[in-house]
Amino acid sequence: MDLLIYLIFKYIIFPIGIIITVFFILKKIFGIKVVKIIFIVFSVFLLIIGMYISKKMRTISSHKSPNNKYELVIKQTELYSNYIPKMPGQGGLSDRSVIAILKHKGKEIHRSEENFLYQSLYVEWNLKQNEVHYTKIEYFNLLEN
Repeated sequence: MDLLIYLIFKYIIFPIGIIITVFFILKKIFGIKVVKIIFIVFSVFLLIIGMYISKKMRTISSHKSPNNKYELVIKQTELYSNYIPKMPGQGGLSDRSVIAILKHKGKEIHRSEENFLYQSLYVEWNLKQNEVHYTKIEYFNLLEN
């Protein structure tokens, strides 16, 4: 229960308090019309940056094929779990739930159907059989030799 109260205070009440304080300070200095415009522009700016950072944070690793035609991208499926405090030994990079995406010339051609743990990642390119193994038992078929 204490953790829940801490998270609510840290991620909801404290930021809202800071926003309200800044709002009233700027209202005193510039007036309400200018403050509304500033808040709208700033909100759109933060939204765009947040979407960009969120997309970049999801990518954990990338593996190029030996012939540089393919790329196997490993992406995290749950981004919010990074912000939840964990006990030692939990929540490291190896415990993250990930998916594998196979790209050919920058376009996605395959995506793993099920999540797997990053610790079970095993990338092996077998161009003779047109396969890339991303875990011991799961693989994608490649388009061409």
